[in-house]
Amino acid sequence: MTGVRLSRLLRYDPAMAGPSWHGAGQAEFRGALDVSVDLPLASLGSRGLAALADLLIIVAMAIALVFGFFSLASVLGEEASPWVFAGLLVAIFLLNWGFFVICEQLMEGGSPGKRLLRLRVVSQDGRAPGLLASLIRNLLRNVDILPSGYGIGAVSILATGTSQRLGDLAAGTLVVAEAASAARGASATASRDWPSGLDQDEITLIELYFARLADLPEPAREGLASKMRTWLELTHPDLARRGRGEASAEQAVRKMFAGEVEPGAAS
Repeated sequence: MTGVRLSRLLRYDPAMAGPSWHGAGQAEFRGALDVSVDLPLASLGSRGLAALADLLIIVAMAIALVFGFFSLASVLGEEASPWVFAGLLVAIFLLNWGFFVICEQLMEGGSPGKRLLRLRVVSQDGRAPGLLASLIRNLLRNVDILPSGYGIGAVSILATGTSQRLGDLAAGTLVVAEAASAARGASATASRDWPSGLDQDEITLIELYFARLADLPEPAREGLASKMRTWLELTHPDLARRGRGEASAEQAVRKMFAGEVEPGAAS
């Protein structure tokens, strides 16, 4: 599974910046815990449907603004009408330019349409895009929509091989899908009794850790376990106390979850 907020748990290492590609439409992001997450790239069709859903929302909001401002003008009288009309233009301008930027910042790379299609925008390291990246990719949206129906953007998505429109290329962002991986994560964790205080994304990270651990040689296992123990000490000190007294970081982490889960069986 890769949840909407999983990337914030993968401590960013500049030396590992940038995704690696796995065949058609697959990107791998790696964090400092050395746990990788594969994210399928969003298809042109799913992006188009998400954009259509967002457009319908924007149109509905614009209509509501028009009715609201006209109602305000009728209350304030004819003398205030020019100011009300000017306010309406400003509001529609801000709606058109700010909708996607605000959504991507508040919804961690999402928008109502993207949430509906289970898509999200990520930066090259797999995290949610920053404010500058959102501004750049959405400023160039007005180029991507030319000549009509996202014509330039569609050509760019099909031509790049990484499903990036011009705005994505300039901002260093990707649009990824998460429906299949989310379903796997839900089924994997549903039957386990995890310690309280862990959210779904943290459970996913821990499962990935134990799955990765089984494939590593002994020195690498201890190094990875040390990073996991440090992360748990910082984020869940009460849970980390269970592992105190263990000289081995791997054994300390296993002790933190002993009796509640079966780490070796995580997948």
